[in-house]
Amino acid sequence: MPKFLTISPTHVSRKKPYAWEEFKKGNYVSLGWYHTDYSNWTLEKIIKDIVKQKFPNEKEAIDAHRKFYKLEIGDIIAANNVADGLFGIGIIKSDYRFKQFIHDTGSNNKDEFYSHYREVDWVITDYQKRKDLLKKGETCWKIRGTVGGLLKLPDYIKRIFEKNGVKYENNSSDWQGDSELIGYEGEIKEELRLHKWTERDIKFRNSYKAKYAGIKECNGCQLNPKERFGIPAINFLELHHITPLELRKSDKNSITRESDVVLICPNCHKLIHKMMSKRNKKVITLIELVKKIKNGS
Repeated sequence: MPKFLTISPTHVSRKKPYAWEEFKKGNYVSLGWYHTDYSNWTLEKIIKDIVKQKFPNEKEAIDAHRKFYKLEIGDIIAANNVADGLFGIGIIKSDYRFKQFIHDTGSNNKDEFYSHYREVDWVITDYQKRKDLLKKGETCWKIRGTVGGLLKLPDYIKRIFEKNGVKYENNSSDWQGDSELIGYEGEIKEELRLHKWTERDIKFRNSYKAKYAGIKECNGCQLNPKERFGIPAINFLELHHITPLELRKSDKNSITRESDVVLICPNCHKLIHKMMSKRNKKVITLIELVKKIKNGS
């Protein structure tokens, strides 16, 4: 099943209808944030370049480019008008492309035009009101920000495609939704003059726990909190950073990925930190923790 992403046609107030017409006329979809050609760049290199620019909405820029980067030919894109509806729905027809100022955002400042784009076949160009698209209980796309979630194709898009005879390819049969959550953690904060702490991304933690809400047991000792204590595992297990934040460079843009954390019970969490302390803060892998629990060594 193809991936699905919503995108706003412009950041300029009251210019969305105008910018959508530019999308439609040019058969493309576009992103902003500076005018560096990212052709043949890795995602990590793109993120580093975005951080270097020091945008005030840096996290949004990284999130938008990460999702734009992960789109594939055959995926579905929709230009949204905040929460009111969708201007149009299309099928991605190219990899990442760059052309300076290709997209007129409606701004009087040409430097606020967009230069990152992908070609699109706009198969639905009639305005689709949200109230007519969604059935009871269905979740709306993300209504604010540049892009929404990178999702499996929603049922409301399938219905409108079926109604209009639109065919699409099953280009990502194993896609289960946004493949990797990221958070930003590690910036050193000062409280008064003496107390410092390492900032954690609460939104990332909550999103991670929501994604793995069905977990049954500790990844270390395999304790089942529901069977043992009558407590759902997700409410009992703790999020452990495999590489502790204090060992990272103190940087507000330090990225935490799903592969950087693991859910373990409080006992295992305490044990793994004890093991690290005894080894001069050396990182202890989950495999080493399990071996220690099984063998006591």
